[in-house]
Amino acid sequence: MKIALIHDGIFCKGGAERVLLNMHKAFPDAPIYTSIYLENQTYAEFKKCNIKTSFLQYFIKSEKTFKKTFVLFAPYAMRKFDLSKYDVILSSTTHCAKYIKPNKTSLVINYCYTPFRLAWNPESYRIFLESNGYKKFLIKKVISYLQKIDFHYAQRANKYIAMTQETSERIKKIYNIKPKNIKIINPSINVGEFKVADKIEDYFLIVSRLEKY
Repeated sequence: MKIALIHDGIFCKGGAERVLLNMHKAFPDAPIYTSIYLENQTYAEFKKCNIKTSFLQYFIKSEKTFKKTFVLFAPYAMRKFDLSKYDVILSSTTHCAKYIKPNKTSLVINYCYTPFRLAWNPESYRIFLESNGYKKFLIKKVISYLQKIDFHYAQRANKYIAMTQETSERIKKIYNIKPKNIKIINPSINVGEFKVADKIEDYFLIVSRLEKY
């Protein structure tokens, strides 16, 4: 049985990349297909993986550039991969990894972190909130198109894996996926790196990447 791993883009040190590394540990012989791979900006463990990139690798050299251009080019780039020889395709995705063109007999499983945020939750982006007039009209047209294609390609998955119950609810609502086709698997955490405090105080500490949205 031939397995392929698919990921949106490997260009930072994030939680999704940690999940992808765990997928690689489970299926070490499976190649990883992705839009771009910036090895010096992500986890060093990826250097040991068999990573296959799209034509975007030749043009995009930074995370900032990718985020400015992926809406236009990433869906097309992912569709150019030939995945016809794989029996199982396991994708790690928020946006473009679901736009692949699998064999009709392949089992496609999407580990979905959240439905494509720009398409389904544009209010979380400043560019949407702060635009007006003709600019906002154009942005809404783009979002409408993104919703159409994103919903279409989301239906190609046979099964979904959600990382939380809330994510599962989003997948059911936005992609109209039946609950029986969604399984929840929480992302792993290396608990050895943390310790429980001796006392409880009146605050929460959240550590995450800072994104404009």
